[in-house]
Amino acid sequence: MRYALECEHGPELMPLEEEIRQVENLLELSRIRQPDLFIEFSYSGEIEQIRTIPLVLLSLTENMIKHGNLSQPEDPGKIILKLKHGVLTIETSNPTNTGLNDTGFHTGLENIRQRLRHTYGKLAGITCGVRDKYYEVSISITL
Repeated sequence: MRYALECEHGPELMPLEEEIRQVENLLELSRIRQPDLFIEFSYSGEIEQIRTIPLVLLSLTENMIKHGNLSQPEDPGKIILKLKHGVLTIETSNPTNTGLNDTGFHTGLENIRQRLRHTYGKLAGITCGVRDKYYEVSISITL
């Protein structure tokens, strides 16, 4: 909560390292409440110093926890951050939930899309949807 409030009053771009730590905290707290929560989170150290708009990675993680089926250790959700040729890619993938969790206003991904467009214009993009039995999100930002 403190991180979200600080982001609201802080600089427009923040080091990704801060949000990575918040995602790690969220996963740790979520596993206390839900021990059978399986999400793999991978990134390289060079990613941490990249400055991006805040709350993108955290929002995607929250969506996975809320809407995904993350209870199978052999089929975990995945969060992958990559940097290649000056393009930051954030990818999430999780098995779709067989039960319907239709709570909320369904504005998270649209909010991310608008914030990316506002800050980066055509240098950023987001795709999302169901492929096979997985919900996938891919964000690319040309730095």
